[in-house]
Amino acid sequence: MPNTLDVLPDDLIAFAWSAPMRDLAAKVGLSDVGLRKILRGFDVPLPPQGHWNRMHAGRLLPDPPKAEERRPGENGRVQLDARFKGILVDRGGFPVDGPFASRFVPENLDELRAQVRSKINRVAVPRLGSNVHPEVAAILKRDEQRTLRRNEWSQLEGKLFGTPYWLRQLRLLNALFFGVMPHGGRGSLNDRDGALNGSVRVGDSWVSLTLRPAKRVATELRGGIARVADTVPARTPITLTVDEGHKRAAFASFSDDAIGTLEQKLPDIVAELVTAGEAAFRRGLREQQQWLDQCARWEAERLEAARAAREAARAKRLNELAASLREAEDIRALVGRVTDRVAETDSASVAAWAKWALARANALDPVMSGALFAEFSLAPGAS
Repeated sequence: MPNTLDVLPDDLIAFAWSAPMRDLAAKVGLSDVGLRKILRGFDVPLPPQGHWNRMHAGRLLPDPPKAEERRPGENGRVQLDARFKGILVDRGGFPVDGPFASRFVPENLDELRAQVRSKINRVAVPRLGSNVHPEVAAILKRDEQRTLRRNEWSQLEGKLFGTPYWLRQLRLLNALFFGVMPHGGRGSLNDRDGALNGSVRVGDSWVSLTLRPAKRVATELRGGIARVADTVPARTPITLTVDEGHKRAAFASFSDDAIGTLEQKLPDIVAELVTAGEAAFRRGLREQQQWLDQCARWEAERLEAARAAREAARAKRLNELAASLREAEDIRALVGRVTDRVAETDSASVAAWAKWALARANALDPVMSGALFAEFSLAPGAS
């Protein structure tokens, strides 16, 4: 974006430690409270209280802390608005082709998957009454509220997720949301259209989760929406799909099968979610570059079309001026023929007509009238 700049976290930390907050805020055009709020919003560590007093007293001060290395899914940049231009260096976006490696992220995605998986022994699936993720708790609360206001006119009111089949999905999502937290993941859940739709934010990238029956099951209409019937048992095989963002091709898929249940595969699913977040980040870089390249092509095409239109209009005007010159020359030739023929009569009417006709020819003549010079920005008489 033209009015933003991408800054390295270490550059922003160095800025925050370069002078008292009041002085820095004056440079940016903010209050010290406003600037402090922005910096804290980006988790920038600030100098401790009394730091500048100790500096003025000549005491030895610690160096500014270093930013933590990039984690999976993070873009490695802080985006600031135009007020920081000229104060901080715009480093540009993350390089499309990497390198992507950091202390937490291998260059190869398979290595990342293996690295995350090696740190997970198991993912617990607690009962929903003991340890409930806030997103799952919000679904349960809305379900209770629907029960309280249930009426005969709204089939989507009443409890939607209180049956064993749906409670199992909630427990799986609850376990996954807790499972990704040590790896920087944050879960999100909604119950749109009477189904559970989950997603996980890994760093700055979103990965979507869908849980659907692995085979055809009984359905029912609730509020005009077909959903899994409340009579479907808890152990109905389910397929969990991990996508790199909304409506993307499946990144990975897990099902209840002979190898094991989804509960047993949760460590692998967590590793896949983290890997999908990093893959989504890298794909996003490529897509953004492709979009910028396409915008550049569109702009080049627009400029070429505008240039061609200007050239066509210029050529058309040139042809019009040439036609005017030919018409002026034809008029002068006509006047010459007429005056030669009647020269001996010295007719006053012929002389008056010739004067008018030559004036008309001069007006049409683009050279004599100056139209040619004005139209093409030429300098008449220039040597």
